Amino acid sequence: IAIARRKTTRGTLIKLLYDNHTTALTAQTMEYALMESDPHISSEIGAQLYYLCEKGYVALYDGGELMTLTQNPPRSALVRLTGKGIDLMEGTVDDDGIIFGDAARY
Repeated sequence: IAIARRKTTRGTLIKLLYDNHTTALTAQTMEYALMESDPHISSEIGAQLYYLCEKGYVALYDGGELMTLTQNPPRSALVRLTGKGIDLMEGTVDDDGIIFGDAARY
């Protein structure tokens, strides 16, 4: 169950970024946006953003500087969906490490 939860959290983060693709969101804003439906998400977001960054689906910024991660990003980090992340959301590429609530995605 824990593995499925992490995969689903990744899919939820990608979808949130895709729905707001014209702007970067802070990790904290993403946390607040998802807490209503999942109050425990705050403990998972950092690790899942780290995973998504490592896979190239998101880019993380500290101000205007691209972050190189060695640990989970700070809550103040700006998160932007990359082209690869858009392709993932639109179904052009697949990743077994990410579960979307809607199989059709978009």
